[in-house]
Amino acid sequence: MTFEEKEWKRQYGLTDGQIAWWHKIVKDYARNPAIVRSEYPLDWKSSWQLPIGTLRTFTDKMLLDASRGVRPPEFRAVPSSVWLV
Repeated sequence: MTFEEKEWKRQYGLTDGQIAWWHKIVKDYARNPAIVRSEYPLDWKSSWQLPIGTLRTFTDKMLLDASRGVRPPEFRAVPSSVWLV
């Protein structure tokens, strides 16, 4: 077990069986090891990281421009009389 895998055990509470499964998956993806972490992330944050060299449809600038002016949704209660038929 590598130092990194020992850290995963400590940080995420992984079992030896899960680490063994990880070794099998890495072996299955030997031709493209960068994709393993994107397909099998260890946490929420890493699930959004793309492998280096991945072609993307939208650049960071395009995403930033699109997000400008976007506000969180507002809750608006529907009067109960609307639901009466």
